[in-house]
Amino acid sequence: MDPLAAHAERTPDAPALIEGERALTWRAFVERRNRLANALRGLGLARGEHVIIWAPNSLEAALAPAAIRAAGAIPVPMNHRLVADEALYILDHSDAAAVFVGDAFVPLAEQVRAGAAKVRRWILVGAERRPWAVHVT
Repeated sequence: MDPLAAHAERTPDAPALIEGERALTWRAFVERRNRLANALRGLGLARGEHVIIWAPNSLEAALAPAAIRAAGAIPVPMNHRLVADEALYILDHSDAAAVFVGDAFVPLAEQVRAGAAKVRRWILVGAERRPWAVHVT
């Protein structure tokens, strides 16, 4: 059973997430979750793999773990106060196959990504664009 989808069926137009002026209804949340989960599978994410979420609180940061779970993977939050060496240690020792990166952490991700050899995919979830990452909204 998918409790989010069941709730979206009962209250499709009720707000699920609100961030300032932006909001997602339950219907929109489940639709975006499903599209993102399918995109993650399309990027080669396998069931049981770890995916780090390195982003400040936002609609996208709330959507990411739901999509990761729907894809059969395991979401792993990353502390927002880490310096480069600490972030690299976690990336290297978490067995993360992918990392969702929010705009605030793109400069730090650029510093550490070359050393994070196990990470196959970097996924940007804000306005930033980089040639080394895919972007999702």
